[in-house]
Amino acid sequence: MDNKPLEDLAENYIKTRLSKAKIKYLKPNYDTDGTDLVLLNPLNKHIAKQVIVQSKGRNVTNNPSNFSIPVEYVVSNFVCFIYLEVDGDSNDYFYIFFSEDIKGWNKAYGKFV
Repeated sequence: MDNKPLEDLAENYIKTRLSKAKIKYLKPNYDTDGTDLVLLNPLNKHIAKQVIVQSKGRNVTNNPSNFSIPVEYVVSNFVCFIYLEVDGDSNDYFYIFFSEDIKGWNKAYGKFV
């Protein structure tokens, strides 16, 4: 199954939520080390704190789903947003996991699962 349309939907939903919260973000031209978006918190005109965002979208209508994140991606400024879709359900299921949450997951083959 092609996850790309749902991954795009998830990322667009995340960008909408960030915009509503007035959080500035950038979309890199390509994914490096799991970076789908970069959140920016300007400290002054020349310096900004950044947060690395990985976004995931999964359809859980008929089957449970899982995903993994390489251990080396999960540093102090890493967060993962999860958007779950259930066919026929108009609710949005949207979750955020911070690096400390993810570090508590099981590890297998160099990945958090």
